[in-house]
Amino acid sequence: MTIASALLIAAVVVAVRLVPSMRWKAVVYSLPLPMTLALLASGGPVDARHLIGVVLLVLFFVLASTLHHRAGLHILLADALAIAAYLLVAWPLTTLGDLPFAPVLAAVCLLWAATGLRRPPPTPATPPRRPTVPQVALVVAVALAIAQFAGVLQAFVVTFPYSGVLVVIETRRSLPAFTRQFTRASLALVAFLAAFHLTTPLGTAWALTAAWTAHLTTTAALLATGTGPARRADPAPGVVTPGR
Repeated sequence: MTIASALLIAAVVVAVRLVPSMRWKAVVYSLPLPMTLALLASGGPVDARHLIGVVLLVLFFVLASTLHHRAGLHILLADALAIAAYLLVAWPLTTLGDLPFAPVLAAVCLLWAATGLRRPPPTPATPPRRPTVPQVALVVAVALAIAQFAGVLQAFVVTFPYSGVLVVIETRRSLPAFTRQFTRASLALVAFLAAFHLTTPLGTAWALTAAWTAHLTTTAALLATGTGPARRADPAPGVVTPGR
């Protein structure tokens, strides 16, 4: 990973920190900027393993959220275990042969429909926090360190959660809400990879153009559907509500 790539990853983390809306935090994180750089650097075509990588990326956030908010683990430990799980699952999958793209795409879309089709309820916005120069420097350093573990992942390096490792820490207080929003937004990443795969014969430039068009169109459609109804807050202890 180059310094430019690390700076881009840091920029994503800083942007997530600055955006108050949880919905837009997920949109910012789902922008395939690191993915674009990884595809350009690898020079390889998009195959079915990249689609599986999107599923692993979502599961990374699900696991980190579950370990921190339900199991009560410290966020750093939950983050480390989640990234270890990603590596342990992805590494054996690198040996998979040439899987048929269309069936895997259909399976991933069905999985998304089962988990991401339901609109997440609105969540309170978090106040934007401006990062300091030392914090940005730390983010860049961590991004460079994380990259050393991703070199053995082959196709899965494209969906490796470079900035996600830091976003988990940044959104730790509202990580379940962020995970729900990102699960829904991940369909745009699937659209990006599918469009790139289908248009690769036209050349990398055209493939990236088609991929970004598919991503932005899908994101716009997801945003246009809005959020689900607000959840009814549980009453305070000792307060009796009618019918309960």
